[in-house]
Amino acid sequence: MNRRGPAGQRRSALSAPHPARSGQERLEQQGGEWGDGRQAQTAHIPGAKRRIHTAATGVLRPLARLAWMDVMCALLRPNPQYGTRGSGMILTFFGTVWWLVGSVVLDGSARTAALVSGAVLAAALFVLAARLDGTGGREAYERSARTFKWSNVGQGVGIAVVIAVGNITGGYSWIPALIAIVVGAHFFPLARPFGRLEYRWTGSLLIVVGVAGCAMALSGASESGVQTVAGLGSATVLWATTAWYLVSGVPDRSTPRQQSADTGS
Repeated sequence: MNRRGPAGQRRSALSAPHPARSGQERLEQQGGEWGDGRQAQTAHIPGAKRRIHTAATGVLRPLARLAWMDVMCALLRPNPQYGTRGSGMILTFFGTVWWLVGSVVLDGSARTAALVSGAVLAAALFVLAARLDGTGGREAYERSARTFKWSNVGQGVGIAVVIAVGNITGGYSWIPALIAIVVGAHFFPLARPFGRLEYRWTGSLLIVVGVAGCAMALSGASESGVQTVAGLGSATVLWATTAWYLVSGVPDRSTPRQQSADTGS
């Protein structure tokens, strides 16, 4: 028969697991299991690709969040815009080019439907964009000529490098996605000189489309699949910017800005 005195009981009480400590240990164990689960989800991805995947996710999330906030603010508070005619027509033109890039690789009836719907939508946007306000368009281009020049030079060099490297390495499926990123990046330096701050979310969304295409290429998607996503996605972003100009409307010619201009003349 085992008999324990008060000292033995105290030692037994001290050696018993503390409730709070046991709870903390359980939380740490659960956290470790959760971390092991996340590691298991990416364990099948090779080391280099895992790092690319992590970096792409880190870039994509903040850009998507910023673009979403800017788009929501713009859509909820659209104001009539001055001088959007030139920008709207240029964006519509290059949106049409991107739509063709994404449509020509489709098969059968899908390609026909995409080409016809794209042509109708592009024609409608061209007609409507021609009715937008053209005030100060020439002055804005003259004022921003240097920035416009070097931004487009950088864009051209970036596209050439992407195409060259893609052809040399055989990574053809990466080319349209990386071009979308280059095109999106070239909008940022143009936003302030042209007074077109909406170029920030246009560029951000193009980069999001490009990153999505890169993720597809990384996962082994076909070249045509990446080209379709990059082409149709980029066209949608550019056309959406023109559509936002249309929703914002044309300023009233009787506004104080126009009245002061008439008085000054």
